[in-house]
Amino acid sequence: MSQEGFEQAEKLREQGIEKANKGDIAGAISLFNDGITLAPYDDKLYYFRALTRLLNFNSHNAYLVSDATYSMDDFFVYTLLQWMGYLQGANDESADEFYKFIRYYLISVSECFRIVNPESLVENEPDFDELMRRDLLVKRGIHIAVDEQEIKKLDVENIDGLLNYMVKIVTKDFDDYLNSGIREDVRYFYVTINKSRELFLDFLNFFVPRYKASQRMGQRVSNQPSEVKAIMKNGDKYYQNEDFKNALDIYQKVLAYDSKNEEALVKQGLCFYILNQIIDARNSFEAALKVNPNNAVVQGYLKLCY
Repeated sequence: MSQEGFEQAEKLREQGIEKANKGDIAGAISLFNDGITLAPYDDKLYYFRALTRLLNFNSHNAYLVSDATYSMDDFFVYTLLQWMGYLQGANDESADEFYKFIRYYLISVSECFRIVNPESLVENEPDFDELMRRDLLVKRGIHIAVDEQEIKKLDVENIDGLLNYMVKIVTKDFDDYLNSGIREDVRYFYVTINKSRELFLDFLNFFVPRYKASQRMGQRVSNQPSEVKAIMKNGDKYYQNEDFKNALDIYQKVLAYDSKNEEALVKQGLCFYILNQIIDARNSFEAALKVNPNNAVVQGYLKLCY
């Protein structure tokens, strides 16, 4: 790609972020689409397109399943591009640093997975055929209603179901996946990358053993007192019902108890963002990044506040 094409794609990305910040989801995604056409290997374009769709996740979105599926596909491309950069030494990260970086943002990918597969439990292997059928139906305009109250929420640290799904795609269904309802630019990316399936498999061979080891070592156990967890759950109920003012009040109570609670800071920031209090949202995300500078998802949220 020429330098001129790269610069044009970069401008489209910045314009897309600006539209997303103003609530123009469709306009933002259109610009990201144009940018990917110009720069199909720009990881940030896929990342922000996925992140923009995440902002539209609510029960009133008739395209919720489709948006979640497309976000997940974009995150997979982003993952593979990050892995390729890591292998080439472009990120100058240790194996542990790279693992932690990927681990944080896969939590959001897992939420996409649960929306697409609300009936699946963590220990059950997802039905790929059902996922593909839904995706195709939604793409053809047959909208599937998804009630947020029926979406079974994962523990925020649990990505077992997502990893099972990724392993199944790469080891059994990669060709089917490429021929399913994925976006044409995503399909183009995989087809033009040399040995994309093998690269994805290499990534999983790197990531999954580390994730399983962290489970055995008990690193997924929360340090929060039980009363704080209970308060957070109440705030989450308000958030899921789109009562963002009351949710904000609850998260602020948690922060009064623990000012460095990363989860509460992030969710407080999201409430502020949705309520169009952008400066407060930015301050919340910055505070969350002071607690955990490697949280790639929050880095993306912060970018949308400028």
